[in-house]
Amino acid sequence: MKVSSKQIFNFFWLIVLIVFFSFALIFRSNASISGIKIGLEFCSEILIPSVFPFLVLSSFVVKSGFSFKIRKILEPFTRLFFNLPGTCGATIFIGLFGGYPTGARGIKALLDKREINEDQARKMIYFVVGAGPAFVISVVGTSLLKSFQAGITLFICQFLASLIIGILINLKKEEKKYKNINTKIREFPENIAISKAFVDSCTDATHAMINMCSLVVIFCSIFLILKTTYINSVIYTLIRNFGASETISESFLPAILEVTNGCKTACCLGVPYIFLAFIIGFSGLCVHFQIFSSVSDIAFSKIKFIFFRILHGFFSAILTEIAFSIWPASVEASLNIVHNNQTFNTYWVTSSSLSLIFLSACFLLTLSPKIIEIRDKNKNKCTKKELEKL
Repeated sequence: MKVSSKQIFNFFWLIVLIVFFSFALIFRSNASISGIKIGLEFCSEILIPSVFPFLVLSSFVVKSGFSFKIRKILEPFTRLFFNLPGTCGATIFIGLFGGYPTGARGIKALLDKREINEDQARKMIYFVVGAGPAFVISVVGTSLLKSFQAGITLFICQFLASLIIGILINLKKEEKKYKNINTKIREFPENIAISKAFVDSCTDATHAMINMCSLVVIFCSIFLILKTTYINSVIYTLIRNFGASETISESFLPAILEVTNGCKTACCLGVPYIFLAFIIGFSGLCVHFQIFSSVSDIAFSKIKFIFFRILHGFFSAILTEIAFSIWPASVEASLNIVHNNQTFNTYWVTSSSLSLIFLSACFLLTLSPKIIEIRDKNKNKCTKKELEKL
């Protein structure tokens, strides 16, 4: 068996990484433990409350058949801007409002239900990635910047940047170089009980949540390990040599690795808000890995995905600069960020409540008249009564 030079190169770097982190876990154990604690804190206080309800919702609208039933209403919008079928409309909306990996879970559910083909799923992966309002408005805006208005502005700019990228992707036809792009699309939705759809959605969201939390924990641990080594100093010096300010250079490594820690560090150092918008738009390698694991069955270019995340960051920064010049906001960075648990609760309760209300609406809309067989007491035959619509 012939081994290519690329395989040898990849194997070499794999050995280097394994040896490096093996020694780091032994000689930098305190940093690793501190990173794990911080990661668990992020998961319990930020990630789970803000994202989990939307993960359930994203899966439920597909599994319950709701996205298929409203496809005709959303078809003009999705076809005009993204050249996608109407069944994608609900997933696009929830993906851009529900948090970074929510869209990926919805895309996977659509593909599993055969309501889209793999080519359409691949197109959606590149732009249906949005930071949810619970994170941008509540955590970044209200808690970190001490400005609700700044959070609203940042969120709107993030949302518009995603739409712009989706429109740009539609302008250029995707090269059909992958297999199974002509997957047969189901013409009619698969009938499934509402209760089963809800339980399956909760199960799917729980599995996704475990994967996400494990990645956040390990990336926070990696960051603190790197912070205690010369690697952090090398990256800092390199970014400074490119003309970046001291605060941006110091925020660069956490921003690249994990978005929550990146935003926290950036706000503590008082970086310009346009760089903060770029951090949220790029979303960090941790979020990228979360999305990769959610759509691992779909063949797509990870390099192209990262390119679109960088492009999203630039668009977000430009739109934020324009928005703040028109609608200035008083921004105050705070050092007391994550440790005050009470600062995060208000918006999470609101977002969770809205999710439950939307789920209830989905449930009512998917109900149809039921025909129940009632056995006559005096006869062995069954008579049929049709119930009125609820």
